[in-house]
Amino acid sequence: ASGCDETAILDGFTITAGKADGENPHNRGGGMYNDGGSPTVKGCTFSGNSGDVCGGMVNYGGHPTVRDCTFIANDGDGMRNEFNSSPTVMNCTFADNDGTGMGSWFFTNPTVTNCTFTGNYLVGMENRMADYATVIDCTFTDNQYGGMFNQECDPAIMNCTFTGNSTPRHGGGMINFESCNPTVINCTFIGNSADDYGGGMHNDFNCEPTVANCIFIGNVAEFGGGMYNMEYCGPIVINCTFAENSAGLGGGMYNSYSYATDPTVTNCILWGNEGGEIVNEQSEPIVTYCDVQGGYHGEGNIDADPLFVAPGSGDYHLGAGSPCIDAADNFAVPPDEYDLD
Repeated sequence: ASGCDETAILDGFTITAGKADGENPHNRGGGMYNDGGSPTVKGCTFSGNSGDVCGGMVNYGGHPTVRDCTFIANDGDGMRNEFNSSPTVMNCTFADNDGTGMGSWFFTNPTVTNCTFTGNYLVGMENRMADYATVIDCTFTDNQYGGMFNQECDPAIMNCTFTGNSTPRHGGGMINFESCNPTVINCTFIGNSADDYGGGMHNDFNCEPTVANCIFIGNVAEFGGGMYNMEYCGPIVINCTFAENSAGLGGGMYNSYSYATDPTVTNCILWGNEGGEIVNEQSEPIVTYCDVQGGYHGEGNIDADPLFVAPGSGDYHLGAGSPCIDAADNFAVPPDEYDLD
């Protein structure tokens, strides 16, 4: 599809056994290649396609709309967006691809809503130098090499769930790397694992994400079960709960070599994490108005059972009489945000 506008529609097809060797720059998507085009692709299945760059669909420039589609068991990425491509992707499934579920590279701005990324061999979603990807109401489950990888970009991730993703390296749920400053709001990280750093989230090298109203439960890593912050990373963490995560060190959070960009942790609960609630190595995070098991120095901090409603059933709201109720700093909450309770 070269240069086609938004009036072009592909509806209800199954695209399979396509192949692209990648030697020709216009032969990059095994199932479909959009070269600057903006077609609408709906109700289609991309399965069993292969390509050196991408098995399913490549969007190179243009503004395609892709909705109600399935990208499954392709050899390579399910979808790849490059060079000023701004696709709108809605209600799609990216499953069991032998690469990344969706990869966005080089000045792309995808908007991805209500999509599922599951069982992909590599990461569920990869954003590299992808400007301002927007990801809303999506689910990342059981992807190998992590749920989401972000590098040199500032994505907005809202109302998403990261569950059961794993990696032999860093960042089971999400990894933010190299001058990446995502906004992560109202997201859940449950049961993700990393062999090394950051079971739930790993921030590495000059990253300053804003993480608000998020829950980190039951994530596992060698260092930083819930979150690992390393090498000049200073995340702003607000209104978050870290519970029942585990690590050799820093079950809740591990901060390493952050120096002048120390993390800021406000209005958070860190309780019942194995390996320590907050562990620091040449870092001095600013922790205020938090409930930290075992205590932590800082204004407004307490050490008291938060009285979760039913943690055994996955309900980490605050029960009646919780010491955390009305104990936070309202002025620390970002504009237009709110306390989970």
